[in-house]
Amino acid sequence: MPETPTIITLTLPPSDRLDGQGTLLIQRGPLAHLTQFTYISVQDIAAAIQSAHETLAAVENDPPIIPDAVPPTPKAISPRTTQSSEPMLTIPVGKKTLDIPARYLQLAQPNQQAQAIQIASKLLVSQLWDGKTLIRIADTEKVLTKLKPLDDKTLSLFTLTDFVEVSQPEAFAPPVEEAGLETGDVPLPLQVGQHVHLTPGATDTDGDPVAFSTGRIVEIDDGEQPTRVWIESLDGENDVWVSADHIQPLTTAQ
Repeated sequence: MPETPTIITLTLPPSDRLDGQGTLLIQRGPLAHLTQFTYISVQDIAAAIQSAHETLAAVENDPPIIPDAVPPTPKAISPRTTQSSEPMLTIPVGKKTLDIPARYLQLAQPNQQAQAIQIASKLLVSQLWDGKTLIRIADTEKVLTKLKPLDDKTLSLFTLTDFVEVSQPEAFAPPVEEAGLETGDVPLPLQVGQHVHLTPGATDTDGDPVAFSTGRIVEIDDGEQPTRVWIESLDGENDVWVSADHIQPLTTAQ
């Protein structure tokens, strides 16, 4: 049987100069990895492709478990007693990966997940962060610029709080009244890899009805207003761009 082809989508900003930030999406079969990188030369782009290929291979060796869209139940269960699996983020750590709860990586700037994952990876490799402490990134671009010239040995001279804010989970939760949620719920930022529900009657960015109600976030484009999100159905048969307004608020109970 022929091998499954590897599809690489490389997006670079329009510029007369060969420098800036690019986005790379690598996909093989049902698995994909999205990353954003800073480049100065063609060699940097090649290095980003090689790193993405290694990360995808690591994910394939230990693929995430995706729950069935409609899990079979032998009997009716009260909604109060059921809980959806907590959204997780896969962070590259050298040639390996580490899955952490998405709520452990908070962002002051919305829809900056790709940059935040790069920061988290650097902090994990340098052992400044253990992946178990909740951190908040106030300015992803500023932190990336600060981290870029530092190697792991130099980073050992710093502390975690030199780059991010550190606190207990409840310290970063907005007031319940402000978030418009029920008491005990904490909003979760949209993250690539999350499983989300769409609002009833949701349409894609072309105005056509979406053929599914639950899917997985593959890409987030905050260059559009409002932000658009690429959602893939759980069976992998459909994928569409939808406005973030059509995604039901994600929460986790305290």
